[in-house]
Amino acid sequence: MNRTKIVIIGADASAFHIFHTVYRSDDSFEVASFFNVRINVSESLKWPRNYPKSLCGSSYPNGIPISPVNPFQEMLVNQSIEKCIFSPFCVTSSAYLYLAAQCMAAGCSVVSHSLESTRLQPPKALVSFFADTQFDIPILIHLLKVYKDSKIKPAVVIPSPSTLLTNDKHAENFVSMSLKTRNDLDKVEMYLGDHILNLCQQVVFNNFEVFLVNDFEAFSNEALRNDSFDLIVFVGFNTLPCFFSSHLVVFACDDFTFGENLTAHPSYILCQQADVILCAQIASDETEKRLNALGSAKVVPIGVSFSGKNQSCYRDRPCLLVDDGYPTHQCNAAKSISLYLANHFLMKPVQIEGNEMPAVVSNSPIYSEPTDKHWPALIAPDSATNWTHLCESVINPMTGFDVIVSSTLKPLNVSGLKPERVLMQFNFTLDFSQINIDLLSLPPGAFVKQRRR
Repeated sequence: MNRTKIVIIGADASAFHIFHTVYRSDDSFEVASFFNVRINVSESLKWPRNYPKSLCGSSYPNGIPISPVNPFQEMLVNQSIEKCIFSPFCVTSSAYLYLAAQCMAAGCSVVSHSLESTRLQPPKALVSFFADTQFDIPILIHLLKVYKDSKIKPAVVIPSPSTLLTNDKHAENFVSMSLKTRNDLDKVEMYLGDHILNLCQQVVFNNFEVFLVNDFEAFSNEALRNDSFDLIVFVGFNTLPCFFSSHLVVFACDDFTFGENLTAHPSYILCQQADVILCAQIASDETEKRLNALGSAKVVPIGVSFSGKNQSCYRDRPCLLVDDGYPTHQCNAAKSISLYLANHFLMKPVQIEGNEMPAVVSNSPIYSEPTDKHWPALIAPDSATNWTHLCESVINPMTGFDVIVSSTLKPLNVSGLKPERVLMQFNFTLDFSQINIDLLSLPPGAFVKQRRR
C-alpha cells in the first residue's frame, strides 16, 4: 500500500497529540518527521532528536525524527512530502504564514486540524484552566483549594514539555509522570521551563498531585483505574483547547492582557471557549466590562492590591522598568504593569534605546516572540543566573536612573545590581472572595464513574 508521506510542523505537546489521535493508527499515512519550529540547528542538542518508538505505535519501530526547521523546504522536496500538518501551537505563532508559504512552494498541501477533531472525551470530571496573566499560578492554587474544601479530590494534568524526551529514562514508555513530592520535582527540574517548574512546585507543595502527560489517550485509560483523584484540572496555559472536551472551561486574564481591540488578541478564542472568565484587576474594571459585553461567559473580577517598599518616596525620580517574563513573552500581554505602577506613583520611566527583546532577555526556547519590540520595560529572564547576566551586561552599564521598578511575581535578586541602585519590588495580593464552589460547579453527571476500558 502506498502511504501518503506527511510531516507535522511542531514538536510540542499539541503536535504529538495530533499524531496520537489522528495518524498513529492510520496506515494510509507515513509521518516522516516532526519539525521543531522553536529551535535552530545550533540549539538542537537541547531538544529530543527522536520521538520515542514506545509512543509511536507498531508502524514506527524506530520512532520518528524531530528535526530543526532549517533546512526545511529542501527536506520536503527531497523526501517527496505531500502534506504538512500544522500543530495548534504553530498556527498561532508569527512564523505560521512564512512556514506555510514554504510548504506550498515545495508542492505540499497545508493542513490544520479543527480543535474538535482531536479533543478526547474526559475519563473523569474535567475542568480546563487556561490563562494569559502572570497571576495564573495563585489563581490555579485557589481553584484547587475550592474543590478540595468541597470534598473533591483534584489532580492537575499538564502537557509534558518536549525537553523531558531528551532523557531516555523518562522517554521510554513515558505515557505520564506523576509528581507528588519534592523528590519527584528534583528528578525533572532541569527539564522544565521556569514557569512550568514554579507551577508544579506550588501545586505539589500545596499537597496536590501533578501529572505530566505525553499520551493523552493512554492516560485516559490510566485515569479510569486511578482512584486517588476524581477531578482532572487540565492546565493549558495560553494554548488552544485541543486535548480534552471539558465539563467546565475557566480562563484567567488581567486588565493588562488585552489591547484596544479585544477581538484581535490571540487569547480572544479562549474568551469564546470559556464558561467562566476570571479577570484580575490592578488598575480598573474596564477589561471586565469589555469582557461582559461579549456575553459568552460569566466574568468574575479578582481584585489585586499592590505595594512596594517606600513606594511613595520616589516621586519624579527616573526609573527603569522590569516586567514579568511570562505574560510578556510566553503569553500576549498588551500593556506593561511596571509602567502603570511607575506612573501611578508619579515616577519618570526612562526610555530604553533599541530594546530588542530577544537580545535583552534570554535565549530560552520556551519564550516566543515579544509582544512589542518597543516594549517600555526590560523583561525579567527565566533564571537567577540569567538575571545576573542581564544586570551585568545591560542594567549596570545604563545611566540616567537610580530606581528599578519591578512588577515580577517572583521577586528579583538585588545582588547583581550596583549598590547605589534601588530595587522597588512590588508585591501583589489577590482577593478571591468571589471565587467559590457555586461559580466552579460542574454539570450534573460529570462525576458519574466512567466505564473502565
